[in-house]
Amino acid sequence: MHAFEYCNPTKVVFGAGRSTEIGTIAKEYGKRVLLISYDKETLEKIGLLDKILIPLQDAGLEICECYGVKSNPSLRHARELVKRAADFEPDVIVAVGGGSVIDEAKCVGASLRSGEDIWDMVEDYGKIKATIPLVAVCTIPATSSEMNNIAVISNDETGKKDGLESPVLYPVVALLDPELTKTIPLRQTAYSAADIVSHLLEGYLSHNDPFVPMQNRYFESMIKTQMDCMERLLDDPEDMDARAMMMWAATYSWNGFCVLGIGPFESMIHACGHIISEMYDTAHGATMAIIIPALMTLNVEKRKTRYAQIARKLFGVDEEDELLAARQGIRRMKNWLDHIGAPVSLAKAGIPLDRFGEMVERAYDNVIYYGHGDVYTKDDIRTLFEYAKE
Repeated sequence: MHAFEYCNPTKVVFGAGRSTEIGTIAKEYGKRVLLISYDKETLEKIGLLDKILIPLQDAGLEICECYGVKSNPSLRHARELVKRAADFEPDVIVAVGGGSVIDEAKCVGASLRSGEDIWDMVEDYGKIKATIPLVAVCTIPATSSEMNNIAVISNDETGKKDGLESPVLYPVVALLDPELTKTIPLRQTAYSAADIVSHLLEGYLSHNDPFVPMQNRYFESMIKTQMDCMERLLDDPEDMDARAMMMWAATYSWNGFCVLGIGPFESMIHACGHIISEMYDTAHGATMAIIIPALMTLNVEKRKTRYAQIARKLFGVDEEDELLAARQGIRRMKNWLDHIGAPVSLAKAGIPLDRFGEMVERAYDNVIYYGHGDVYTKDDIRTLFEYAKE
């Protein structure tokens, strides 16, 4: 087991109906609230906006409302919010949404308090000096952004999807009310499940420590939890026990805990999946579902022991031969993703192949950027995307 340091300062407020406490929570950090979220009309339509605005107003807080964050959040939009919020001088940011909203809110807060352009901070984390306290009201559990120190943003000019990382970017509070997730369509819920599983698989698929049973079992049990939750939600999309458990598991899938002690690992699912989002604005969780089985197929022979373990622990595969068991596990993983409604190939996601060569080139550049160029060649990445076609 490898040495590590871990500190997660985010306070969690969890439970059905606890979104009513947002006014009291935000007031602890000042009087001026910068509210950041998705499209206002949509929030009003699903009855979510009043659940947040009214408690903030009742607490006597001054509110600057900023909407329009989209999936794969835009650098241009984030810069616009920085300009708008500069004169308002917020004491606290309240982000209402999933990872996209929370990530953009982190970028805005860091830019306002550090006095730096967002993309300059992406290119040099050292420029992230401070941020405005952030209360993350999670409505789409998937990315763990409500409890981690990472933010991903898409550069509209270059098409590059990249991120920030700094100890100052942890939200001060993660407000997790599973009732706020009731209106998420099943397809989006499936994308969230795929994203959660991708976070857990990154370390589990690729670490080389021969004895970390606690973390291996953590990966396995958390992935199995997503499977159990999705099965219940396919039967009843308003199953609040399943939504609550899915929300809690999502928060702990990528808040730094699951990879403690396992040593170096790869982030290939994200390195390759981000390119699909960059090129086609595909939902993040959907790109994860496309890459997971393709990456596993690429690596099945060299990692057959780990993949066989996954097959047996997650899918009950009863096969002694490790390679055969591993291949069965990959098929069952792909079938599960397809079963819940996530796209498992470029074809199923409706992504054309006319820019296939460009996709491979950009993905390979990203793999190098992620630090995996010594493990994967460009031919490997081409093969991976060939596996992802159908």
